[in-house]
Amino acid sequence: MSNKIYTYLPITLILLCAVIGGGLIAYASRGGIGVESDTASYFSAARNLVAGEGFGIYYPSGRFVFFSYWAPLYALLLASLSYLPLSTFAIVRWLNVFLFAGMVAGVGIYFYHLSRHSILSILLSILIACSPLFTRVYLYAMSESLFFVFVLAGIFSAFLYFDNNQSSWFYRSAIFSALAVLTRYAAIPLVLTILLGLLVLPRLPFKVRIIKALKFGFISLSGLIVWFCIVWSNTATVGGRRLVFTEDTRRLFNEIKAWFIDRLTNWLAGHNQFAWMVDPHYYKPFWIGLMLAFLLISVIVYMAIRHQYGADWLRKPGMQELLLCLSFIAFYAIFLIFSYVFSAPFGLGDRIFSPFELFSLISLFIFAFIITRMFTSCYHAAFVMLLLTMLAGSTIIKGVAAIQTYPANGIGYNTIEARASALLQKVNELPDEMKLITNEAPYLLFHANKFPFLIQELTQETPDWDFKVYGSDPGDPAQAEFIQGTAALVLFPSIINDFSMLYGNQASLRVEKLTIGLHLYYSGSDGQIYFSQPTGVH
Repeated sequence: MSNKIYTYLPITLILLCAVIGGGLIAYASRGGIGVESDTASYFSAARNLVAGEGFGIYYPSGRFVFFSYWAPLYALLLASLSYLPLSTFAIVRWLNVFLFAGMVAGVGIYFYHLSRHSILSILLSILIACSPLFTRVYLYAMSESLFFVFVLAGIFSAFLYFDNNQSSWFYRSAIFSALAVLTRYAAIPLVLTILLGLLVLPRLPFKVRIIKALKFGFISLSGLIVWFCIVWSNTATVGGRRLVFTEDTRRLFNEIKAWFIDRLTNWLAGHNQFAWMVDPHYYKPFWIGLMLAFLLISVIVYMAIRHQYGADWLRKPGMQELLLCLSFIAFYAIFLIFSYVFSAPFGLGDRIFSPFELFSLISLFIFAFIITRMFTSCYHAAFVMLLLTMLAGSTIIKGVAAIQTYPANGIGYNTIEARASALLQKVNELPDEMKLITNEAPYLLFHANKFPFLIQELTQETPDWDFKVYGSDPGDPAQAEFIQGTAALVLFPSIINDFSMLYGNQASLRVEKLTIGLHLYYSGSDGQIYFSQPTGVH
């Protein structure tokens, strides 16, 4: 009986961590699933597809643009969910809850399968379940919730294939990788990681390994190739992107380097006390020293592993998994830098960093398992457990504090106030042919399914110190439509913050001058609607 308890207790505690993680997402999203700019595009494409208008988005000019910038699977999922007799938003919210709980359980159970180490498996589950970063990611209706499921299923299946050489795991890994790539292009590093493993790890003739790698590459990338052919036939681009070589390459490199440093600094508990880490006078020697220390420790551990296990060290438990996890981190970093510097720059936030955190945590715990297995001294094990327990405790504290910051009325564009907004009701009452101009384009795209023009100053990010009234520049297509009375100017309260980035303390005056003399169609606490002159619209 005691053996059964010992066997099932770790799994039970891992599942409990998964339930806690799902509960945190459910509680934080109690006002509604979060919506941001990319979400609006996913929902708009899904709505247009269901309406029979095609898989794409209507641009401000009225031109229908194929949905090519993002991978298609998440938008297709949203389209399929809309046929259910339930609110799509509620379904997505609970889908995120269960997917997050599934991710916590999947990582914890697989790690327990690998290591048979109860404490390490439970600590890893706690870290993921309470991570403030993962909480933020899963509070939004974004593709990451689906992406992580396929990525983890793909790489865990690959681990099992390398462990027992069963072809069924090989094909599962390829299929899950294909689905991951169709969910987010950022899964391409996963395919590269497993290809590297197929070329290096199996004890097979080189020719057989090449054939295996080619077969895996064909299966995992065939869906993406078909999708890119469809995109090319509609847009003459690959994935909606073009390679861009500009004189700003150095600036873009510096931006992404600063972002990496900031994110790594955020990993430290109480990181605000270590502002010198990002000070230009100090951060270079600090980070160079940190990397050298990491390399030194890695070399020492590698030499110890080779000394203890000999030439067969790579076949020991955890070694292959650690190699592949670190390879994914390296491939993802290269993919991210290349995409940011040589394609259109994108927002660098929690969503982009989340794969780093997930695979870094898994790598850290695999490394801890290897260390505790190599050095059987209770002092070594106690020291490792103490460090990881302190990390888990810090994460629990930060995670609980983060959950308390999320409002009960909803997140992002999908708040209770937004769904009951009189301004949005007025917008939806406007004629279908009426174009919109605003400072919150994704907001209107999500709620009204209309892609509006963005105010010219915000688009170009250049201040107009003449403080002209809107409609004074007929050379701007949006203002030309506004002058003709075929477009409405919809201003949200956030216009002050938007203009503050351009005009500083003159932002309020700029807003006043922007609308002086215009016909006010609607005014409320949620914003205003203006026309260039009185119209017959009621």
